[in-house]
Amino acid sequence: MKQFYFLSAFLICCFSGSATAQETFAAIHSILQTNCGGNGCHNGTTSTFDVTQTTTDLYNELVNGDPINPAALAKGDKLIKPGYPTRSFLLRKIAHGITDVLELQQPNEGQDMPPSGSLAEQDIELVRQWIIFGAPETGNVVDTALINTYYREGGIDDTYTDHEPPAANEGFQMYMGRLFVPPLTEYEYYMKFDPEIPTGIEVTKIETYMPQETHHFVIYSFNPGADAAYEDGLRNAYDLGAQDSHSDIKNPIATGPGLWNYELPEGTAYYWPAHTVFDMNIHIKNSNPDSILSTDMYMNVYTQDAGTTDQYMQIKLFPVLDISIPQDNEEHIFEEIAADTLATNSWKIWNIYTHTHKYGTMYNAYERNPDGSKGELLYDGDYSYEWGFDVGYYRTGPEVTFRYFPDNDLYEIDPRLGIIHEAGFVNTDGPDPVLWGLTSDDEMMVLGIQYVEGESLTGIEENVPVEGLRLYPNPTNGSFSINFNLLENSQVNLTLFDVVGKQVANLYNSETSSGMFTQTFSTVQLGVAAGTYTVRIQVGEGVLTQKVLITE
Repeated sequence: MKQFYFLSAFLICCFSGSATAQETFAAIHSILQTNCGGNGCHNGTTSTFDVTQTTTDLYNELVNGDPINPAALAKGDKLIKPGYPTRSFLLRKIAHGITDVLELQQPNEGQDMPPSGSLAEQDIELVRQWIIFGAPETGNVVDTALINTYYREGGIDDTYTDHEPPAANEGFQMYMGRLFVPPLTEYEYYMKFDPEIPTGIEVTKIETYMPQETHHFVIYSFNPGADAAYEDGLRNAYDLGAQDSHSDIKNPIATGPGLWNYELPEGTAYYWPAHTVFDMNIHIKNSNPDSILSTDMYMNVYTQDAGTTDQYMQIKLFPVLDISIPQDNEEHIFEEIAADTLATNSWKIWNIYTHTHKYGTMYNAYERNPDGSKGELLYDGDYSYEWGFDVGYYRTGPEVTFRYFPDNDLYEIDPRLGIIHEAGFVNTDGPDPVLWGLTSDDEMMVLGIQYVEGESLTGIEENVPVEGLRLYPNPTNGSFSINFNLLENSQVNLTLFDVVGKQVANLYNSETSSGMFTQTFSTVQLGVAAGTYTVRIQVGEGVLTQKVLITE
């Protein structure tokens, strides 16, 4: 079968009408001309697009062009929306039910096109893959031989048929796919995704439908406005020329294969501000030696109105980049501290998880004592927290165990002391040495936690020369004031942090004389969106914090 696959790929590449040697959009233009240009349909005699015009003119008309159909236009769809196949009306018109996520909304969106008969499945897939890879005007961006072989000869279908979205008043669904992976191959992609959130929302549950051969799937949120610098569509993480977003993303929510749920403890939620854009990260392998893998993924997001809870779940990853494992068949253990020395509130931990690749042999995490020694064991990588017993070995990659603390008894630590985490590795057959990297032949060491903030830390607010602290109005939709009586001359520093702990504004920083202190700040001038924020008030060595809710 493997030899046949490569022979088929060679023949298709050389002789197919939509061969990989042809630029992708030029091949699509040819398909549209052949199937949609006759009988007065799209040949310039109607008010819809003309497939007989030049490739450049057709591209400019289709990509980000508005559909004439009122129902599709009202949803905000485009004829072709780069990176978003389900929001590309032209693709839904020609899909003829190739998958249920591409079906037309009937009866409002009219009949499938061309009306006389459907296109070949591989031609429909060519259009979808072109959109997924950013719908460029030039360049060969789709492995046409791969999809032709899959549709003509078959392969492994690792897609989900049962993936109902939440009810319209309960949330929404995010979709990524399809992806095609050749035999004995692994890919890692990033893809910018805008769920088009008009106002801030709270997320109480996320369920994911993942391919069985997923190594990991992570959604990161972009820092506000940072997404504009990144291309639409899939970006291959193994491509040295691809855009790396790691400096512009935060809040990773990670899942593995199968159906995984994040149902947050009652009274807590993730907070997603208005216009949040995500960078999705998928690492998928095809371990089959003969067959092409076809896969996709769905994520159901369950929401409630902002302001329903003030306990926002926060996420931190602590990667250890400086690892080097020689090929000596010996276990090498790396130990690091995961802490936040500037934290003003305790962390009440909901879950702890770890990540290594195939050379990982152990992973433990301990509460750190005030004297710097290891305290209570918080996470034992050999223990299956799902099954409730020690399995005797550390499960690497997507099989890693997660420890969840009871919803009514989250584990509270002082983040200034933090966590000591240690991981072991044995390099038996890798390069010498194995270093940090993205593929499963490289290695990683990552500790992750999800937590809500607890009470103010003891010792933080002692001896702060401030009395009568007041922040008003709160909530506010325009401006707010901070005033207090400063008891002695001090350096005063006021900073504003968002709900996940990122500094968004430096409000005030100056040596200040004793007496009444009053400052007023405009939310418009600060450029902050609606949401819950924390004002950190540092006076000398002491720190106070105040929450402020900014409404629209």
